[in-house]
Amino acid sequence: MKMLAGDAKPKSVIEVRFDGMKMVHAERQHPPENAAASHEEKAACADASADQATGEKAVAGAGRLQSSRFGARRTLSLLWSLAMIGFFAVSGFQVGGLARYVHSVTAKAPPIAQKADGIVVLTGGENRLRTATELLTVGKSERLLITGVNPSLTDATLRRKLRVDDRLYNCCIDIDREARDTIGNAVAAKRWAEEHDVKSLIVVTSALHMPRALREMGHAMQGVALFAAPVNMPNDQEWWRDSNRIRDILREYAKLVIVGLRDRLNAITGEPWPTMPMLRYIARAERNGDNEAALSVETHGLDAVDSR
Repeated sequence: MKMLAGDAKPKSVIEVRFDGMKMVHAERQHPPENAAASHEEKAACADASADQATGEKAVAGAGRLQSSRFGARRTLSLLWSLAMIGFFAVSGFQVGGLARYVHSVTAKAPPIAQKADGIVVLTGGENRLRTATELLTVGKSERLLITGVNPSLTDATLRRKLRVDDRLYNCCIDIDREARDTIGNAVAAKRWAEEHDVKSLIVVTSALHMPRALREMGHAMQGVALFAAPVNMPNDQEWWRDSNRIRDILREYAKLVIVGLRDRLNAITGEPWPTMPMLRYIARAERNGDNEAALSVETHGLDAVDSR
């Protein structure tokens, strides 16, 4: 019996055959193409594993990025609130003033009992428009001014938003498209009041915005009686649980403080002081917030750019 030696390559199958009277053992090699195929399969598996790992890393990275952005927004919101608290302390309007402001915007407003010569609504949300048109419909006044309407908004779209009949719209509703901030609203209301001999006026805006709106209206229209009809009032028991609501309250109170400082400077110097740049900076930040007092044009198509 004779063993036939193969070459040095790996063997996998033993073949037995008879050569005359001798039994010969021979080891048969895998075909070279099978070895190549096996190598290619291994390479493909390795590539698939690498692709899967890359995909998993990408998903994990996206998740971390989203989480990081969310955390950054929360951090900025907290820093903004702390900055506002510091601002109040430096300006001299401390906790007492803020507490009075919070009470004024969360206390339930009394219903409008008396009639007025006119109604003015400062655009910023559909709730304001709805409240103003309801007051007009039930006879609290015979004329309504909507101030701060976006110039690009058509009359047809505005009529649909107001949900009033054509007769009431044509006879009793006036539109101002020039005002861009609360001061502009007050100037427009003054012109309108003089034109229509208005001596008493119902003011419709958000509860948070109402104190500053009344201040600007009173400054522009001395001698005109003003009655507040606030909308979207924060819940007195729950507002402090909402970080967005706290931010809105602090931001609006900061603007009220600035207006108060401006009025004090006016009284001391006898000269009119313009709205301070800080007021416009806060207003720009407000457009990115969640306060209905500054809902964007893209959201409702009704609001002028609010730089109050």
